[in-house]
Amino acid sequence: MLNKNRFNEILPSLQKICFEAGALQIKLHDTDLNYVTKENKTPVTDADIGSNKILTEGLRLITPEIPIISEEDYKGQDRHSCFWLIDPLDGTRNYMNTISTNMAEFPKVLKIANSYDNVFSCVGVHPCHIKDHPLVTYDELYEQTKHSKVIGIGESGIDLFHDKTTLDLQEKSFRTHISVARDTGLPLVVHTRGADYDTIRILKDEYEKGAFPAVIHCFSASRELAEESIKMGFYISLSGIITFPKGDVVCDIVKDLPIEKLLVETDSPYLAPVPNRGKSNQPAYTKYTAEKLALIKNVDYLTISSQTTQNFFILFKKAVK
Repeated sequence: MLNKNRFNEILPSLQKICFEAGALQIKLHDTDLNYVTKENKTPVTDADIGSNKILTEGLRLITPEIPIISEEDYKGQDRHSCFWLIDPLDGTRNYMNTISTNMAEFPKVLKIANSYDNVFSCVGVHPCHIKDHPLVTYDELYEQTKHSKVIGIGESGIDLFHDKTTLDLQEKSFRTHISVARDTGLPLVVHTRGADYDTIRILKDEYEKGAFPAVIHCFSASRELAEESIKMGFYISLSGIITFPKGDVVCDIVKDLPIEKLLVETDSPYLAPVPNRGKSNQPAYTKYTAEKLALIKNVDYLTISSQTTQNFFILFKKAVK
């Protein structure tokens, strides 16, 4: 029998395993115990917990005394101790897209994606890394898109907040990324900071050469950039900024954007949303960003969670559920 002391002892390990498995929390059931990692809710279970290799192997390693069973099996048994996978939304799995910032470290990004069936990656060079790394070529980027887990291009774009002296190099790199996005059909993840004019100029110029999918990552720019992006069919991705006291300007813009074109993200390890501002950001915190987005759009949380998840798979078509 797993008692309360033992449960509290292994709780940090359980939370880590659940995160790796794509779950926000777990629930322990038996005759006397009824605990969850965050709050006591009616459990929503994975259709077949046994199919989640990361979760089942991890739980068996740290608590071999506790059986792991599916919801269907559970219904026919007494209330033995067992673990259930609880999803933060509505019983569907979590998915993660990890972004590349330079080619030197891309193998590490790809290794992470290859280690988990619900984690994907992009390939690209952040504009702030232009000085430190040779300009990436079209062929170099294109070759990496052949990996099954590479579902997007970037992040790439223009950043004049940190460095105004490398605009020419940033633009050349940006246009290379756009070309690969256009030719592969993989969405471009756009970074823009302090550079609305140049970002709009380059995106519109390249779009006239041929359409390509894109998302404005970690949106904190102008209404003009948002509206021009929507006109080109791009998506807008929102971070914890919309939960900040000074995020009202962004929130006012988001009010007028179509919900079918919105995503939520971390920009980890930065921009953790309220109530976790100042902490290292993590995927579980997107819940708070989604909650704020629901308030902005005057819809319920499940509508936002469902719609943004759907938007992700529409945009990142190569991602496999």
